[in-house]
Amino acid sequence: YAQNALIDPVLYKDFVISVISKGGGFSAKSITAFANKIDRDPGIVLGRLQNDKFVKYGDPKLEPLRHKYKVVACG
Repeated sequence: YAQNALIDPVLYKDFVISVISKGGGFSAKSITAFANKIDRDPGIVLGRLQNDKFVKYGDPKLEPLRHKYKVVACG
């Protein structure tokens, strides 16, 4: 449910098919452009592509798209 709530499944499918049909891999540029189009953080799109096994975890060219957050307790 969460993956379809964050990324419209039709738009995601179109994006994946578009990139694959061009014969290239998923680049930081293509992921960022799609993320901007759907108003999502590129890290969310990257995570979905990794979960769906279109992109390997730990790819050094794509890792900059990931954001790490630190939770700090207040009070």
